[in-house]
Amino acid sequence: MTAGEQRSDVAVRRRSPAVGARIASAGSRVAAAGSVLRREWQPLLHGLRRAASLWRRSLQLRVVTATIALSFAVVAVLGNYLVERIASGLVDAKVDAALEQALGGTVEAQQAIDNADRSDPSVFSTLTGDLVSRLSTVGGRTTAGQTDVIFVRSPEVSEPDAPLTRPSSFGISERTIPDALRTEVLDSGDRQSWTFLQLSTPEGPVPGLVVGSPVTLPDYGRYELYFLFSMAKEQENLDLVRRTLLAAGVALVFLVGAVAWLVTRQVVTPVRMAARVSERLAAGRLEERMRVRGEDDLARLAASFNRMATNLQRQIRQLEDLSRVQRRFVSDVSHELRTPLTTVRMAADVLHEARTGFDPATARSAELLQNQLDRFESLLSDLLEISRFD
Repeated sequence: MTAGEQRSDVAVRRRSPAVGARIASAGSRVAAAGSVLRREWQPLLHGLRRAASLWRRSLQLRVVTATIALSFAVVAVLGNYLVERIASGLVDAKVDAALEQALGGTVEAQQAIDNADRSDPSVFSTLTGDLVSRLSTVGGRTTAGQTDVIFVRSPEVSEPDAPLTRPSSFGISERTIPDALRTEVLDSGDRQSWTFLQLSTPEGPVPGLVVGSPVTLPDYGRYELYFLFSMAKEQENLDLVRRTLLAAGVALVFLVGAVAWLVTRQVVTPVRMAARVSERLAAGRLEERMRVRGEDDLARLAASFNRMATNLQRQIRQLEDLSRVQRRFVSDVSHELRTPLTTVRMAADVLHEARTGFDPATARSAELLQNQLDRFESLLSDLLEISRFD
């Protein structure tokens, strides 16, 4: 090993205790952080374990929870369907009314323009302003529902002396109208075009509907006439329907849950009683019985359970009586056999001691008799011991 390698090895050995100390310190900090987390999460884990145990053990809780969940799903689906149908009805009614009102206003504006005196060059400028003011008052301007009118010169009107118009009846800019709708109005001929949009009001943006139609000014070309209808009233009605359905749905779900709890309680209570009575029967309290109330299925179940318990008690007592008879028989037989066995043992002992004077066959018989008597005495002792244990 070179001198440089020796110095490196010494440096590594010097740094090793410091590195080990830092590792040990980091490990202790991690362990302390883990213990703090366990202490903080211990109540939550304990609550989760208790909830899981209650869920496994309580049939009533599972039935009520499942009923509430299914009821909530049904109410949510049905409520969503009803809200969509009501919203569709409100929107369709609003669109039909708006189209009819816009059509009447467009016809009125076109007739007024056609009947105007064209000898005065400024007649159209004055007329368009009057039309915008007059048409916008139809239905009134309110927060819940308003009718704004925008009279716009189309891009195809290029005459410099073409009359200008006010932007709208209530100062709404023509930029509010979507470009796609303006293009559709110019390409649609005499047909009405409409779309939804957001209207700016002092109370904030509200949903609205805009209906556009072309209007022809003699000697100049086509202009665009737009009617803007607020749908705030419809939105309020829809919000009211949503809140009502939500409150009714929540109340209905809780009501169904309460009904499910009462119904399952009527079924679960006799089952729990049967479980308690069966546990007492298993513990040896054979006189326990269920309480029979009424004549329904649960009452018949309780009566059947009681008959089963009675038959079981009678059979167990019969077995106990039989066991006592057997024990008494074994004890009596054991004691009765003791006296004749003693006499036979004495005679067998005499024969066994005198077997040397017998012929071989008789001597062998005496030995076998002695051995079998020993076994018999052992069996008799076991019977007496069993009798004492019983």
